[in-house]
Amino acid sequence: MKKTILLPAFLLMVAAQLYIPLQLVKHSEHILETGKVFKFPIAPVYYHSPAQGSYIQLTYYGNTIQTDRTEDWVQNEQVYVALRVDSAGYATIDYVSKEIPSGNTDYVNAFVDYVIEDSISSLVIRYPFNRFYLEASMKTSERPLYTDPPSDPTSISYAIVTIKDGEAIVTDVVADGISIKDQPQQTQ
Repeated sequence: MKKTILLPAFLLMVAAQLYIPLQLVKHSEHILETGKVFKFPIAPVYYHSPAQGSYIQLTYYGNTIQTDRTEDWVQNEQVYVALRVDSAGYATIDYVSKEIPSGNTDYVNAFVDYVIEDSISSLVIRYPFNRFYLEASMKTSERPLYTDPPSDPTSISYAIVTIKDGEAIVTDVVADGISIKDQPQQTQ
């Protein structure tokens, strides 16, 4: 009796453990295939090696927008950031809303990092896609990927992010015109 129950229960458990990760991969692939690609300007890029793996911490420029009424916004509140592309080809905030934007507006789910109540009231937005995980073969050293200012003063470091229906996936990071995937690798 026990064996007749244990085998189907075991097979059901194995199926569930395979189904969930496969669905997550399928969903991510759908975003990458059908989403829209944006370039988000970022601050100088640094390498980290914590227990959860090797990644690059991404700090975004242009994540602040002016607002008339700071009392309408709360720190850590989920918001929808409508995006547009500026004249240089980089993603910038068009507007922030508490409701999903209508129409064909490109948007991303984000959070209010903090509210600035000053002569010019502003919201600082925190994007949930603030890490780019490196493959083991891409591991560099414990030093910054670059420490000097870019050789070209007009060069901007940026994250390449694919967005669809508010969800985002960082696919690459470009520093001083060079993809992180093309950075010189250090041998271990």
